[in-house]
Amino acid sequence: MALTFTISQYFCLIEKGGSFVRSSHCFAISRHQSQQRRTIKKHKLIIADNGYCWWGWLFREYEQNPSEVLSRILIEYNEAGSDEYPVVLYDTGQGRLYVAQCDSIMAWPNLGFSPEVEFTPDYYRQRRAPAWFRFRRIEEAEPELIVGKVCSEMPSAVEDCFTDLLEKSVSKIQDLRRQEVTLWILR
Repeated sequence: MALTFTISQYFCLIEKGGSFVRSSHCFAISRHQSQQRRTIKKHKLIIADNGYCWWGWLFREYEQNPSEVLSRILIEYNEAGSDEYPVVLYDTGQGRLYVAQCDSIMAWPNLGFSPEVEFTPDYYRQRRAPAWFRFRRIEEAEPELIVGKVCSEMPSAVEDCFTDLLEKSVSKIQDLRRQEVTLWILR
């Protein structure tokens, strides 16, 4: 399975009570949206035309590839009987959150291309990533979705990453931006 994001993106999973169930958590991905690319708009246009799009996650070069965590999450969702799960997208440039409905994650230990390039915005069809999410809908969301959640894990962090949010509550969405990781779990 695979996801690809731009270099300024972060990825985060929110869980409750140690289990991953449809109603109690979401992924959060933070990314800086380039004005030229209009990332959200391009993905929404593909969804409008085709019913879904692929969103890639590009992690930072110094991070560990969290493919095992992403695969585990997908398995746990499937075992819980969930066919869709929320993913939160954080536009660091605009300070906005979006919620996407995800129905598939493609992740693997090595980098891979989008599973269906024709359902991927053209600006990163030739990019490879550790994971790709298939989104069926993207809508704007409020900060309250993640504010107050506790960061319990940062599985993409290497030993010397700045991770001061670990085991602390998110007090504002900007807390996500200062971390040196692109994947964390919130509960």
